[in-house]
Amino acid sequence: PDGMRVLSYAMRRSRAEELIASTVACGFDPRGLLACGGAAARLVAATPSLARARADGAVAVIDLGHERTDVAVVASGKAVFSRSIARAGRRVTEALARQFQLAWPDAERVKHSDGFIASAAEPATSEAWQRIHQVTVAEVAPLARDLRQTLAACRARTGFSPVAVLLIGGGARLRGLPAYLGEQLALPTWRLSPDDVTAIAGPRLAGDAGALAALDAAALTVGMALDAAGGRPLFDLRSGDLAVKVDRKSVV
Repeated sequence: PDGMRVLSYAMRRSRAEELIASTVACGFDPRGLLACGGAAARLVAATPSLARARADGAVAVIDLGHERTDVAVVASGKAVFSRSIARAGRRVTEALARQFQLAWPDAERVKHSDGFIASAAEPATSEAWQRIHQVTVAEVAPLARDLRQTLAACRARTGFSPVAVLLIGGGARLRGLPAYLGEQLALPTWRLSPDDVTAIAGPRLAGDAGALAALDAAALTVGMALDAAGGRPLFDLRSGDLAVKVDRKSVV
C-alpha cells in the first residue's frame, strides 16, 4: 500500500551506441554498459576504512571528475540515490588559467602541484596560499552548494541521510578539499587511504605511490570492474535492442 522506490538509469540511445562502437573499434565487444550506482555500491563494500560508516548508515560517494561530479548514495549495500552535477575540476583549471594568465596545460599542472583550498581545519599559512585559495574557492564553493542540495534531495526523496562522504576522482586531489567539503557538508569526508587502495586493487601495488595515486583517481572505474566481475552488474544499460546477442547453439 505504501508503494516502493526504484533507482534506475537512462541514456540516449545514440550515446550508448557511440560508446559501444568506440569499444568495438579497440577490439572488444562490451557485454555491458554500466552506471555509477553499481560501481559506488561495490566500492563502498570493498573499502576497509568505510566499515564503521557502512554499519552506521548511508555513505555518499562523490566522484569529482573533469567535466562533471557524480554523486551516489549507498545504503545497506545498494545505491539508493544518484545525481550528476555539471561542475567539476575543469572550472578550477579555467579559473587558475584566467587569474595567472597560464596556458591550459600549465594551469592543469599548477592545479595538481600547487592547487589549494583553505578551511578552518587547514587554513592558508601564507599570502601565496591565500591567493590560490581565493581563486579556487570561487569555483569550489558553488560545487559545495550543489552537493548540499543533492544530499538534501536524497534525504527528502529516500529518507536516507549520509553519515560519511568518500571523495574520489582526479578533481579530489586538490589539496585541502576533503577538509573544506567536510566543513561545508557537516560530514566526515575523506579520500581513499593507501591501505584502502591496496585492499581494493591487490597487494602488488603496495609501495608504488604513482600507481596508488592513479588508482585513487580512477576508483569508480575499479568499482565498475568489481560490479562486472560477478557477471550480474547492479545496473546495465546494455539491454533491450542493445543487449548482447548470445549464440545458444548446442555443442555436441
